Amino acid sequence: MHNPTGTSTDIAVASRLLQLAERHDMLVVEDDVFGDLYPGAHPLHLAQIDRLCVIYVSSFCKVISPNIRVGYLVAPPAFVETFVETMLLSILSTSEFDERLVYEMLVEGGYRKHIERVRMRLVRQWPGVVKGLREAGWLRVSAASGNDPRLFDYLRVRLAALAEAGSVSNRPSGRVSPQA
Repeated sequence: MHNPTGTSTDIAVASRLLQLAERHDMLVVEDDVFGDLYPGAHPLHLAQIDRLCVIYVSSFCKVISPNIRVGYLVAPPAFVETFVETMLLSILSTSEFDERLVYEMLVEGGYRKHIERVRMRLVRQWPGVVKGLREAGWLRVSAASGNDPRLFDYLRVRLAALAEAGSVSNRPSGRVSPQA
C-alpha cells in the first residue's frame, strides 16, 4: 500500500516493476508501515512475488504507538548479515521493554485485536475527514472512487497546488489552513 495515497499496485504492474529491477540489477525497497491498516484482504507484497530483489520493511510504531520504535526487515539472504552488522555498528537499537511488549502483543493476539479496533475507528472517522477536506477546498475525489467511504481510496488533496498559489498559510498552532 503506497504512502500517502493508500493505493495498491496490481499484480501486472508489480511484476513489471520487479522485471525492471532484475534487468537492471537493482533492489526494490517495499516500505509497508501502514499495511496492517489496509481495509479487507491485504494486498499482495512485492516480496511475496520475488524474494531476491525486494527488501521488505515495516514497523509497529505507526499502528501501536509512535513511542514504540520497533520494526523489522525481510531481505534477500545475501544482505541479512550486512544489515545486522550495520544496525549493531550504528547503535540502532530499541528498548528491550518495547520489543517485549510487541512480542507479547503478537503472541497473545493483542496486536490483531488492536488493529481491528483501529481499522474500525478509522472507517468511522473517514466520512468526517472527507467532508472537512471537501469543505476546505482541498479535495477532489477521483472519478473512480466517487463517494466511496473506504479508508484508503485514492484522494487528490490539492494542498501542494494551494500552497504554490499562495492560498495556504501556516497558523501559529502548526496547522495548515486555506487563507480566506
